[in-house]
Amino acid sequence: KLMSFKRKIQEAYLAIMLEQTYEKELILEAYLNDINLAQSNYGVKAAAKDYFNKELDELTIRECAMLAGITQNPSKYDPRRNYYIRNMPEVTDTRTDVVLSRMRDNGFISNEEYEAALAEPLNIQEVSVGSGMYDMPYFVEYAIYDVINKLLDARGLENTTANRAKIDEELRTGGYHIYLTVDPEVQKAMEETIYSWNKYPSLMNSKDKVIKYMNADGTYTEVVQPQISATTLDWSTGELRGIVGGRTAPTGKKQMNRAYMSSQPIGSTMKPLGVYGPAIDNMNYGAGSIVWNVQGAIDGWDSAKGYPASGKPYAPVTFRQSIQSSLNISTARVLMEMSGNNGIEVSLGYLEKMGVNTEKLNGTGAGIALGTSGMTTIEMAVAFGSVANKGEYISPISFTEIKDDNGNVILDARTSQEKHTVFKPGTAWLLIDMMKDVISSGTGTSGRVSGYTTAGKTGTNDNYRGVTFCGINAYYTSAIWVGHDNYKPLRYAYGGSTCAPIYKAYMTNILKTKKLPNRDIITDSPSSLGLKRYTVCGVSGMAVTDACKHDASEIKTVTDWFPKEFNPAPCTMHRMTTVCGETGKVATEFCPVKEEKAYVVIDPNTSLAKCKKETLDEIFKVYSIGEDTMVSEPCDVHNEEWNNQNLSRTAAVNNANSTISWCRGQMNSLSDRLTDAQKSELNQLMMGLEALIADAGSTAEAINAANNNLRNTATGIFASAPPAGLDDGNE
Repeated sequence: KLMSFKRKIQEAYLAIMLEQTYEKELILEAYLNDINLAQSNYGVKAAAKDYFNKELDELTIRECAMLAGITQNPSKYDPRRNYYIRNMPEVTDTRTDVVLSRMRDNGFISNEEYEAALAEPLNIQEVSVGSGMYDMPYFVEYAIYDVINKLLDARGLENTTANRAKIDEELRTGGYHIYLTVDPEVQKAMEETIYSWNKYPSLMNSKDKVIKYMNADGTYTEVVQPQISATTLDWSTGELRGIVGGRTAPTGKKQMNRAYMSSQPIGSTMKPLGVYGPAIDNMNYGAGSIVWNVQGAIDGWDSAKGYPASGKPYAPVTFRQSIQSSLNISTARVLMEMSGNNGIEVSLGYLEKMGVNTEKLNGTGAGIALGTSGMTTIEMAVAFGSVANKGEYISPISFTEIKDDNGNVILDARTSQEKHTVFKPGTAWLLIDMMKDVISSGTGTSGRVSGYTTAGKTGTNDNYRGVTFCGINAYYTSAIWVGHDNYKPLRYAYGGSTCAPIYKAYMTNILKTKKLPNRDIITDSPSSLGLKRYTVCGVSGMAVTDACKHDASEIKTVTDWFPKEFNPAPCTMHRMTTVCGETGKVATEFCPVKEEKAYVVIDPNTSLAKCKKETLDEIFKVYSIGEDTMVSEPCDVHNEEWNNQNLSRTAAVNNANSTISWCRGQMNSLSDRLTDAQKSELNQLMMGLEALIADAGSTAEAINAANNNLRNTATGIFASAPPAGLDDGNE
């Protein structure tokens, strides 16, 4: 109560001071132009249009009284809600009658006018026809927010609720003309696609499908989930062309606009911005640089929360492959192990230069490498716009200028646009080139727009708690988020299958409607931007040696684009050795075929050496931990036991071949004295023995058994043959 009395005294004092400065009529006019009259109606002119579809000079006494009565409690006396939703018209009518009686008692209307007004029915428009929702509401309301921000900056005012309210009132009453950057064709294409889309994912828990939001007037609106936000930016100018902040058109003013109000984790869409871009730009890596996508400990990672996981196969991969397939382990290793001692701080610095509010980011390995940090779709579109614009950041604007009633420019947004370099042009080209692969053959193929060069990146949050996609072409960057407002899990949704098709649908419409020709995103040649083709070892990423070309695991060398400053030392991870030509493992003295191949030497001081042996065994046929510790087992096929068996088998084969040769010779000499059945039996036994000899897997025992069978059978047949010179049937 003390606070209430204090506030009342302060208000009374301010009222006295106001009256000493301004005439009562001026104060009343300002009040009537700004008062909240429910249903997002601010000012009597807006309310007259909305409730009665009339201008102020067309209102009846009762209609004026109703508007005056609302001011005491806009939520309680809201006429449209009381008449058509609450079914309580008497609440508004009774309040109106009270105002009429006070008007009569104070001599503002006669008793006859009072009685006539009491008898007059109120005809409230059930659907707003006057001040209903304006066209392109999501863009317009963001633009108002943007205008207020820029006016605060231009006037050096603190960004407080009071200062924002003051400028908001000025915009509504000052007669200003504000010129927006919105492209109606872009905005309409986005709205039509998003509002009519029928392939939104379901929720893991059906109970999460609807949530309630409290409106400014204290009422609640039920909002279906999942929701969406999308932003399209002309990256060459920084001008926003389309904004949609929900999956349905707003039914009232100043509702939730997720494009700038909702900062949600963006998953792997973060990777080019926060990991690969800074690593390439700061450390002179290239698209062909090698990183280990191998499960295990990662230096500097918060192990208490577990290390990133990835499906098999584990392997050394290039930056290009890692972005294309959106690999988590390799990305984490780039950030934590390949980006210097302060990789996270460097990444945050780059993100800040791209216009991202880093105070809202999760500045950890997971926050950057896995995208557990949040961004709005406006921030995403602008950040990727910096990449498309050859590494040059341009701060976004939603309007070009504001003019007063006399046509004077009071603010030109273009003159205050900030521009600075984020990435080297060569870094930007590399990122775009790698993200083209995401669209052509990676996780974002569903975002491919036929006939247009497109790059992009997908993102899926842990447990499907939201999905993202940002597409890039020669004209626009466009970012999409789909998820639950309360971060509830979706049912098996992915950025590539959920967001990319939405992008494809509206972007195809935009490009075809505007008849924009296809061209490359960055038209400069890579060599002119300081890049060169270089071949590196596919294991170490260092300069190729002769040993690298003979890798025992058949890991190939890599040729791709690198910054010209890239100057690696010769590979130190390959050593030549002799391997079995059949198994590929370290050769033993018994291996019949031997080859000179290179094995991999893993530095024992690296995290790679700490990975599980069975994991490394999946990748390498031959490797060692350090120079002197050969981890790989020698050939386990050609051992002493095999050799002994092989010697026995060799003897058995020799004996068998001798038997076959003897048998064939005898058959030739006794040909006219052997029956056809005897010849057939012998031929079958010889063919079986020859098959055993040809089968490298057959044992000496099997060959000897078949050999003995052939020799015994042949001996019996040959001994029973008739003597030479006798004819059948004669003696």
